[in-house]
This record gives sequence, C-alpha cells and structure tokens, in this order.
Amino acid sequence: MTLNDHPTFLRHKLSYTYKNCHWKTMLSYIRRFFKFIHWLYLQYLLNTALYMLEPWERLLFSTLLFAILSTALYSALVFLPHHVRSMIQFYS
Repeated sequence: MTLNDHPTFLRHKLSYTYKNCHWKTMLSYIRRFFKFIHWLYLQYLLNTALYMLEPWERLLFSTLLFAILSTALYSALVFLPHHVRSMIQFYS
C-alpha cells in the first residue's frame, strides 16, 4: 500500500482541497458583488449624465440628491402612517 492509497492521506488531501475551493468560491462571490456595485455606480453616472461633470461637481450633485432623497424617506416614514390612519378613520 502506497502513501497515496492510504485513507487518512486521501481524506486529508480532499479536505484541504475542499477548504481551498470554499475560500476561492467565497472570494469569487465577493468579487462578483463588488463588480455588480461598480456596474450600478457606472449606470448611475450614465443615466444622470454625471460622467460629463468634474469630480467636485459630481460630489455636489450626489450630496444634494442624497439629502433630498433621505429627507423624503424620513418624512414618509414619520408622517405617512399618521395620514394613512387619519384617512382610514375618515372614510370608515
């Protein structure tokens, strides 16, 4: 019986290969996730025509857009439930 035929050696070799494969798969998923985020960012630049602006203009526009959207989201979360409750009471 040679060393390669020994069951413990094979088990160790397979588990080592499995662990390496597992990490490679995880890194592949992480890499794909960041590529997808980068693709979304490029789509954002393309759809808003920000790719034509200088970096400081792009930052200013993105900051203003974020401020407006976050204010609208906050207002919807805080005030909308009260208005919906009032409408339900009014119409029922």
